[in-house]
Amino acid sequence: MKTMKAVLKYHGIILARTSNQKPVAVKSIKFIDGERDSFNYALDDLVISGMVMYTSLNPVLMIKRIA
Repeated sequence: MKTMKAVLKYHGIILARTSNQKPVAVKSIKFIDGERDSFNYALDDLVISGMVMYTSLNPVLMIKRIA
């Protein structure tokens, strides 16, 4: 179940873990078991808003901060 508080928490975590220089594996970003939906929603929201982008989809999902 996603909550706005959890989504905002994961926005901060994702942005803190990513940088402009090196892509980061999405699986390296830890989240609480019951908050998978919140994490996925936060990641999708950051991709849609242009803050992060996918750099590799196979074999490991990688993201990189662009803004």
